[in-house]
Amino acid sequence: MQKEVLKLAYTRDRQIITQAAWYYANSLGIEKMLHISLPFKYPVVYYLHDGAVEIWENSQSVRYIQDKILSKNKTSLSFLEKILNDFESIQKEYFYPI
Repeated sequence: MQKEVLKLAYTRDRQIITQAAWYYANSLGIEKMLHISLPFKYPVVYYLHDGAVEIWENSQSVRYIQDKILSKNKTSLSFLEKILNDFESIQKEYFYPI
């Protein structure tokens, strides 16, 4: 098994629940959307430090996901349009009522 290297990508002052949702989107959500299995154990790790959340990313995982999205987009002209429509539907359902 290849060693996974994590790099500090950014630090944010936000709730850990927000980062939990972001983690889901970038791991299980990506797997479901692209119908793939990520080959990385830790695509991203969150670390609470002095009240802020540090986001440590596996750059290999980020590149892998980008390549898969690009590949899907190249093979299906409607792929990106479907993703954007799905995102708009989620926004309307959860955020517009607020």
